[in-house]
Amino acid sequence: MAQNKSVTLGAGEAVTIAFEVGTNSYAGDVEVKIDSQTGIFTVLLQPLPTSSVAFGNFSVNPKEVSPGDPVIVTIDVRNTGGVSGLYSFQATLDGVPRTSKTGELLPGEKQRVSFTLTSGEPGTHSVEAAGYSATFTVIKLFSIGDYALPILVVAEAFIIVFVVAIIVKRRKSSSVKGTI
Repeated sequence: MAQNKSVTLGAGEAVTIAFEVGTNSYAGDVEVKIDSQTGIFTVLLQPLPTSSVAFGNFSVNPKEVSPGDPVIVTIDVRNTGGVSGLYSFQATLDGVPRTSKTGELLPGEKQRVSFTLTSGEPGTHSVEAAGYSATFTVIKLFSIGDYALPILVVAEAFIIVFVVAIIVKRRKSSSVKGTI
């Protein structure tokens, strides 16, 4: 990088000579020579501002649902950098990708991102997104099918007892009629 600039000075005059250092320049020491005089100055490049996205306040609500009922997942996203920036993350339910979210934030901007998930399987389920995780539980609902066998056994026993009671009663009544 050699730039030349000529300046003629009269006796006792002083002048400031400025050179612009463009963005394609380099950082480091630069030697300047004026006649027999030599000087060195250091060029420092300022780092460009960047975006930096931070996530927080991850939650899953409600913590307990019926099969097929939705849970709402929320997470706060904040741009902590000095320029606009993009965010992107994927959410999984029990390790299976279910949705992804992307967006753009201005410097210092904060956004609450929400999405809905459902599961029909009873049990505890894990939700993960942007390095956070939480769980919710799908409760098992009462079903006649769950109690079908015990209900049939009790009904069968009731019918057998009822039939036996009728037979015993008829035998008693016929034996009483026969003795008269």
